[in-house]
Amino acid sequence: MQNSAISTQGDMALGIDNRGGVAIVDGGNIITRGKSSFGLYASHEDGAQARITASGLSVATFGDGAIGALARRDGATITLDGANLTTLGRSAYGLYATGGGATLSASNTQVATSGADAAGAVVSNGALLSLDGSRIVTAGTGAAGVWSFSTQATGQAVVPITGSHIETQDAPALLATGGSHTFSLTGSSVIARRAGQEQGGLLLQSGALEGAALIASTHVTLRSSSSDLIGDIDVGSGNFMGSLAAGSVLTGAINANGGSVTGFAVDSSSVWNVRGNSTLGTLDNTGVVAFVAPGSDSGFKTLRVNDYHGGGTLVVNTYLGGDASATDRLVIDGGTTTATTAMRIMNAGGAGGQTVDGIRVVQAINGGTTAADAFRLDPGSSGYRASSATLAINGYDYSLVRKGTGSTPEDWYLTSVYSPPTSPSTPSDPSLPTVGPDTDKPGVRQVSPESGAYLGNRWSATSMFTHTRHDRDDLRRTLGEDGEPLRVWARTLGYHGSGMHMAQGNVDIDTDRYVLQMGSDILRHSVGDRGTLYAGLMAGYGTARSTATSSLVNQQSGATVRANARGQVQGYATGGYLTYYADEETGLGSYADTWLQYGRFRNQLSSELGSTRYGSGVFSVSAEYGYALKPFGPGGPAADWVFEPHIQLVYANYDANHAQLQNLSMGAEGAHSWQSRLGARFYLADGLIHSSHTLRPFVEVNWLHQSTAPSVRMGAVSMSAAGMRDALEMKGGVGGYFNRQWEASALLVGTTGSGGQRSYGGQVSVVYHW
Repeated sequence: MQNSAISTQGDMALGIDNRGGVAIVDGGNIITRGKSSFGLYASHEDGAQARITASGLSVATFGDGAIGALARRDGATITLDGANLTTLGRSAYGLYATGGGATLSASNTQVATSGADAAGAVVSNGALLSLDGSRIVTAGTGAAGVWSFSTQATGQAVVPITGSHIETQDAPALLATGGSHTFSLTGSSVIARRAGQEQGGLLLQSGALEGAALIASTHVTLRSSSSDLIGDIDVGSGNFMGSLAAGSVLTGAINANGGSVTGFAVDSSSVWNVRGNSTLGTLDNTGVVAFVAPGSDSGFKTLRVNDYHGGGTLVVNTYLGGDASATDRLVIDGGTTTATTAMRIMNAGGAGGQTVDGIRVVQAINGGTTAADAFRLDPGSSGYRASSATLAINGYDYSLVRKGTGSTPEDWYLTSVYSPPTSPSTPSDPSLPTVGPDTDKPGVRQVSPESGAYLGNRWSATSMFTHTRHDRDDLRRTLGEDGEPLRVWARTLGYHGSGMHMAQGNVDIDTDRYVLQMGSDILRHSVGDRGTLYAGLMAGYGTARSTATSSLVNQQSGATVRANARGQVQGYATGGYLTYYADEETGLGSYADTWLQYGRFRNQLSSELGSTRYGSGVFSVSAEYGYALKPFGPGGPAADWVFEPHIQLVYANYDANHAQLQNLSMGAEGAHSWQSRLGARFYLADGLIHSSHTLRPFVEVNWLHQSTAPSVRMGAVSMSAAGMRDALEMKGGVGGYFNRQWEASALLVGTTGSGGQRSYGGQVSVVYHW
């Protein structure tokens, strides 16, 4: 029959009815209208086999209980190629094969059903249904994609599905009831929905077959090769076993809901995306088992297994904060673990935090055990730091640690605190009290070195162009007959600082900075009989580098790792100054100096986590006052030495753009800072006069005080430098006049701080008078 059109009216009508013999159909269409009407019907009833072969045929049925193509009883075969079947009505199936020996195979065939309980394809009681390159789409409550059932508890069915697509709107994609069933999918895709939504859709459901008596399912097997599956597995009856192979992906939960999940295996090329709480017997994971990230329709999840065989990757979402942080969790219930699994921790919005016990990501219950090497952090984890095998989250470095209560720790935690191993109790003199292990000793906080590098950048930018009146004007001469001329000056300096460290954790910070600053007097004005007022402009360029080193502990190996982060600052500053001398003729008496300037900087921060750039700016103002006097009487050997006490107050306002480096979010904390300097300088008034030049040596001692230590906000946490409040500064140097136009000076400076910080450096200045 070729390109023929068949149409029927009425209930129980048949488009093509073959009960013995062969029917070959090429093209055409069949339409039935009526309840329990069939488009194609093959039934072995008259001693001869009944076979229908149809290619390019369209079948449409309208009516409850209708079927697009039905192969019934042993010897009945329907073969479809390039067919299109559509049904409309309750329990109106697209394909149906029933009875041992009945066969229905569909290649390149489209099946669409619409109606409650209208399964796309049904196979029962030992029949064979196969799909190859076909597509089944169902729309209707309870309309399964493929339904396999048996009216005998001993019945068995195997459903091969190759290169096909199955999609349901409100029913399981694969449904098994009564007996044993194997669904074998190769190169196929399955999407199951509930009420039109993927969340909650059932990929596979097993249950008992309802009838005169309930027929329980005994065994249900799912084998997936190179297939994409979306939907949960709900085992309501029987034992379930499943496997993913050859790049298969399952997105869904697996649960026993009256039946049992014996085992599930994920091979090295496959992925199970766990989108809901799941419970199963044995999990073999040599591929990837990944908890789906929490969202609006699901939170964090728990995967409970009896035995876990690893070797692959486990992806766990965790809100990385303190002990109470929410997380996905693997639970070992009464069984054990084998092999080593790479645990990939994905931060679910946590801002970092200090832990005490840690965040439990693996829990062993009911006698469950885990091996000492069962889990390790995967390099694909959020903020993974390879050198220490830790996770850097906003200044905190988390380790994956096996710990717990009792004689053997079996649980695994993410902890940002390193607790050194405790020493066991040792035998003691019976007359003395027994001293146990030091269990109350607090752990050491694991702090990321990037926090120190950021502080190094901030400290360098804030202090780069800070200076005193003597740094600009070290050799202000007494007036000659024509008065002191205006000057052009330049200074260059270099500093190295060490010993700065974070108040939190074990992070040491070293800094180096270099500055070139130039300026010129633009105004000289006499004040009274002896006073003089100078005004000038200045500009400078500076660069600084900082290295922060954090001592982090790889808690699985026990090795201490020195993780480094580096900072770099480059910037310019411009400003002006105003200086008043009460008696410039003698150089004695009081002076007052003030300056203000604004600097703009380009900052870089880099570590093994990556590199980031950000901008910053510093506005600073200084006010300084001093008084020079000759404390020794005239005529003595020290008559020409001058003692100059002085005080300076510097205000700085620091502003920086937000800096982001993987899971490290860094910003300035506390924009305002004050620094005071109280000290004295001792120098020779007229210097050591030689034939061609005059030299003036000096020494200076100062007490430096900071109102606050520099700090950084990392996420929701503030971290600061330790012991930065007070420091002793000592300077020594010499300046000289070479002629009326040129003078120069050089100095060395060293500081030591209350927190152990130290710095040393030097400055060279050149002045030209015009």
